[in-house]
Amino acid sequence: MSTTQDVFRLLVICICSAFWGTQTPAYHMEYEESASGASRMVVVNDSDETIEAFHATERCSNGGSEQSADTLDFPLTSSSSISGPDGRFARSGVVQPGGRWTSDLFLPTTGNANCDIDVDAVLFGDGTYDGSKVAVEELKARRDGIAAGVRLWIEKVSTQDIAGPAEETLHTEAMRVTARDTARSNKCQFGPHGQPVDFVSCGFWAGRVQVDINILQQFGHGAKTNGVPVDLSKVTEMLSRWSNKVDANVALKRLDVTFPPVAQATMNGRE
Repeated sequence: MSTTQDVFRLLVICICSAFWGTQTPAYHMEYEESASGASRMVVVNDSDETIEAFHATERCSNGGSEQSADTLDFPLTSSSSISGPDGRFARSGVVQPGGRWTSDLFLPTTGNANCDIDVDAVLFGDGTYDGSKVAVEELKARRDGIAAGVRLWIEKVSTQDIAGPAEETLHTEAMRVTARDTARSNKCQFGPHGQPVDFVSCGFWAGRVQVDINILQQFGHGAKTNGVPVDLSKVTEMLSRWSNKVDANVALKRLDVTFPPVAQATMNGRE
């Protein structure tokens, strides 16, 4: 064989090796049948890194929906929707290699709607990511909204007295802020492919609402639950745990380099 042929063969091998190397899947989707008979989408981690967030879109012939899920969505270190490679409840709060993350998206079992579900993006624990850049930026902006929301509520709670009428005041404020941020989030407009037009603002305000709702839930259906005053010190403790979780997140710090933090997003040019 000539030297030219040897070089050509080596070049083909190198190109193919590089191409095949990029095809190694980091995750895949599976479906689990629920009690109702509908199939729920599950994200399975095929990588060597942990998964901390994902964005998925369901597109149907008569509409669609989307879901963003993040391990920073809650102050605790675990979630009932995340399981380990052995199928057991994962207390680490992230999707370990081989682990599973059950979504809120279902394939309908009735009607004429033809639906497909796609995982648009995932964020890994080392700060890397995979998927659509738009979906990745939306997830990052949502994380920024969570961080901003936690800081906002720490400031609000710290100005309140632990006992007395402050419960009523804080509960009223929680309802006001949740309604305001929800209205901002509801202004999100979606394009023909199911993605937000202003995806940074949409992600940011979705993150803020995530925190607001968690605060509002501390008050049950009113300022008092079953006649027992709400312990504001527990609200303070919850926010402290959440703040520590956000501040200690390595992936968020590394993502800040590629996607600078969104300090205060606007919707359609307005605060």
